[in-house]
Amino acid sequence: MAISAQIAALEPLLERLLRDEFAAGVSEFALIRRLQQLHPQQPAAFSLDDDLALFRCHFLLFHTLYRLRDRLRAQRTDDLLIGPLMIALQPWQPGEVALARPDPLRDYYLDRTQLRDTDAAAVRALLDQFWCALDGQHARAEALQTLGLDLNADAATVRRRYRELAMRHHPDRGGDTAQFQAIANAWQQLQPIDRRHPLR
Repeated sequence: MAISAQIAALEPLLERLLRDEFAAGVSEFALIRRLQQLHPQQPAAFSLDDDLALFRCHFLLFHTLYRLRDRLRAQRTDDLLIGPLMIALQPWQPGEVALARPDPLRDYYLDRTQLRDTDAAAVRALLDQFWCALDGQHARAEALQTLGLDLNADAATVRRRYRELAMRHHPDRGGDTAQFQAIANAWQQLQPIDRRHPLR
């Protein structure tokens, strides 16, 4: 089935599922599994077998969800929350002019050239970027934990806490060398990349 025909058939089906079966909301994975059950004759459309197939399935689903959201907003009947962990119909809020605000994700998913032009190598690059960003988030969380701070700590708070702990645990002041090194490493991890490796 051509992509345009798939989208035309998928949009009303998604609206029905979100109104009837998943009125409380549904994750992307659970929604894909339900679509697989409803359309076993179209395995390629909802395949999760490899990275490229997964990307295409995800893109097709989100493309159609954004089209559905635009239509519902234009009709002023409903709104649609769209995310990997929660997809849900919501009441229309007349006070919000949501379509007027920039929405880069909407623009990306409604641009079907992204689907056409993204090959297996591009998907691997996207996944590499995602995992690098996730690793960075984990490293930041661990560094903040070492300093005894939560994830919402701002730069000034981090700086004050580092100075306090460094003074307390500095070996020249009788502190533990390993503890001081852990604090210094955490501070270094929390610095912007251009400050971690200054030009000489």
